[in-house]
Amino acid sequence: MTRHIKTVLHTLMHADSNDWKKTLFAQWPTIIGALNNKISIEKITDNNVLILGVQNSCWLQEVYFLADTLQAKINQALGAYHIKQIRFKIKGVKKQKTQKVQKTVSQPVIHAMLTLAEQQALEKISDGALKDALRAFCVRCHTTRYLPTSSE
Repeated sequence: MTRHIKTVLHTLMHADSNDWKKTLFAQWPTIIGALNNKISIEKITDNNVLILGVQNSCWLQEVYFLADTLQAKINQALGAYHIKQIRFKIKGVKKQKTQKVQKTVSQPVIHAMLTLAEQQALEKISDGALKDALRAFCVRCHTTRYLPTSSE
């Protein structure tokens, strides 16, 4: 069902429950003052949370600290406690869904020196897979300091 924009705007402009919202939009430049070009109204949620858009992260940080003062000033201008909370976002930045990306982290190659006794013990082992596993274990132990190294 399509409706003419004039009908939609007329309905929105004459809704009694939104009178304070119209007042807020109309008085916004006066309420915010010189920051009008830095801060704008992005959205008013159903539970009366005001979402303000700011130019960049620096301004977001600054106005975040003024949120309580700004909320009190807005509610004073409206003549009632309508705005329950203020949230901020950077203008033009849409929240993106993050995808879980599995990253493979390559372990750094650490060359640890085996002691002479360890090398001689490994030479006596005939099973190649066992020898490699024990060599890797000894290297891991040296790099995590479980076994004393040759310099200790």
